[in-house]
Amino acid sequence: MYLLMTVGTGIGSDPADAISRLVRSCSFSISWYNPDHLIFICSPESKERIPAIEQGCRSIRGIEPPHSEICLIDDPTDYTLSFEVIFGLCSLFKE
Repeated sequence: MYLLMTVGTGIGSDPADAISRLVRSCSFSISWYNPDHLIFICSPESKERIPAIEQGCRSIRGIEPPHSEICLIDDPTDYTLSFEVIFGLCSLFKE
């Protein structure tokens, strides 16, 4: 199974807390769905969070993160483009 996961930069006034919440929630989803393959959909800025999410899988959830790919969306505020990219990915991997 493929899991397509959008990755943000985290929310909150304290950057460390925002990243911590992002890592906990994303690593939970990965452990819950237990995909064979993971596609991170992210901006160049949020791409920097992926190593922390993968480490969170190991340290918080006790699992090895699955093989992953990164799909970059250069301008995440361009919602039309973002949805087109996500729809295109879904079309490629639907079973």
